[in-house]
Amino acid sequence: MKPIPEPPEKLTSNETPPTRHGPAPVETGALTMAMPIPGGDRNAALRTGLPPRLSVHLSKRILNSRQVSAALRAPRESPKPKQVRSGLADAAMMGHSPGMQLQGAFRFLRLMTGLAFGVAAAGLAGCQYLAPPELYVRQAPPALVAVSTADDTSARHTFSVLIYNVEGLPWPARTNRGPQLRRIADKVAAMRAAGTAPDIVLLQEAFSREAIAIARRSGYLNAIPGPARSDKRTIARTQVDPKHAKNRSIAKGERWFGKRAHSGLYILTDFPVVAAASEPFSPRACAGYDCLANKGVAMVRLAIPQAGTHLDVFNTHLNSRRSAKVRLQRADNAHRYQVEEAAKFLRIHREDRDPAIYGGDFNMRNAPRRFEVFAGAKPAFELVHRHCARNRGRCDVRKSWDSDEPWMDTQDLQLFSHGDGIELWPIRIEAMFDGSADGKALADHDGLLVTYELVRAGHQDG
Repeated sequence: MKPIPEPPEKLTSNETPPTRHGPAPVETGALTMAMPIPGGDRNAALRTGLPPRLSVHLSKRILNSRQVSAALRAPRESPKPKQVRSGLADAAMMGHSPGMQLQGAFRFLRLMTGLAFGVAAAGLAGCQYLAPPELYVRQAPPALVAVSTADDTSARHTFSVLIYNVEGLPWPARTNRGPQLRRIADKVAAMRAAGTAPDIVLLQEAFSREAIAIARRSGYLNAIPGPARSDKRTIARTQVDPKHAKNRSIAKGERWFGKRAHSGLYILTDFPVVAAASEPFSPRACAGYDCLANKGVAMVRLAIPQAGTHLDVFNTHLNSRRSAKVRLQRADNAHRYQVEEAAKFLRIHREDRDPAIYGGDFNMRNAPRRFEVFAGAKPAFELVHRHCARNRGRCDVRKSWDSDEPWMDTQDLQLFSHGDGIELWPIRIEAMFDGSADGKALADHDGLLVTYELVRAGHQDG
C-alpha cells in the first residue's frame, strides 16, 4: 500500500488535475517513495489498431481466403459422371474431399466473421485505448483525534456510500452516452451544492471520456482510480485451469489484443485520503470481452476525523456472465478466479482494527453458483442486503425487494465489517438514479446508496 503524498496546490474549477506518466518520486516528509500515478497524453487517448504480429497473421490468412474464393468462383467444365466419381475417389484417397475443402473455407470465413464482430463489440470492455484514469488528492489527512465514548453524540457518526455502474462503455458497444453521463455528474454536483451528496462514491465502467469526467464535474476533492491499462499484477495469482488458459478465443478478445482499457473503477470522496492501492486481476483469470479491460480491485484508506478512526473502502467489478459472450461455464470459472484474487488483495490491504466497506458490481444476479463461491472466499464481511432484510427495525429499507433473498436480485452490492472498538452498521438502503424522480434511468444499473453509522463499542441500540 502506498501512502498518499501531500496534495498539490488547490485547483481552480477550470483547471485539470495534474497527471504524470509512470512511477513518480513523491516527497512525504523525510521519506521519498515511488508512487505510480496513472495518466497520459489526452490527445493520444483514443488510439486503435491491432498488434503487429496479429496484423501480419491476418494479412496472410486473408490472402489465403482470397485464393480460396477465387478458386471457388473460377469457371470449369462440368465433368462426366464417371470423372466425378473418379475425382471424388482420388480426393478421398488423398484425404482432401471437396466437402472437406469447402468445410475448411467456411470455418475460416466463420472465424473471420467472428473476429470482425469481436473487434466491433470489443467496446463491451473498452477495446480502444481510452482516456487514462486520473488520480488527484487535494486534502491532506489530519491527525485523528480521540473521541470520548462517554458522549453518545460524539461516539456516533453517519456517512453514505453510493456504488454506481455508470455504463460508460465506448462506441460501438454504446452510442450517444455522453448526455446521460453528463447528467449524472451534474446531478451529483447539484447534490453536493445542496449538502445531500453521498460522502463516498464507487464508480464502475467509467471507461469513456464523459464517464471519467464525472470525477471532475461532480467536484469531489479526491478521485482515486483503479488499475491502469498497463498495470501488472504484483501479488500471487490464482491457479487457472490449463484448459481455461488454452481455450482462449481471439474473436472474443481473450488473447492477442492485450488490455485495451483501464479498469473503469473510481473512488470519489471528500474525506482525507491516508493511503491507496490497486491491483489488476491476472490476464488469464478472465473470460470473453471482459478480458479487454484491466479489471481488478481498488482501495483507499480514509480518515474519519469526527469518529476518530480510519475506514478502508474497496471497489471492484467482476467478470460478467452473458455479456462476456462465452459459455456460461467459462464465464463462471473466470468469476471464481477473480473472486479468489480479490480476496487475496483484501487480506493484504485490509487493516483489521479499522472498519471497512467492500462494494462494486459483483455480477452475481440470479447466479447461485457464483454467490456460493463468493460467500466462501470473502473475508469477514456481511452483506448490507442480508443485514437489512433481517433487521428491518434497525435498517430503513427504501427500495422494493421482490424476494426473501434480495441480494440475489442485483449485480450491485455493498458489504461491511467492524473494527476494533468501533462498529459499522448500515441504517438505510435506497436506490439512486433509478428513474423514479423523472421516469428516466441514466444507465443500465441503478445506483445503490447505503447510509452507515459508526458507533463506538457499547453504544449500539438493542
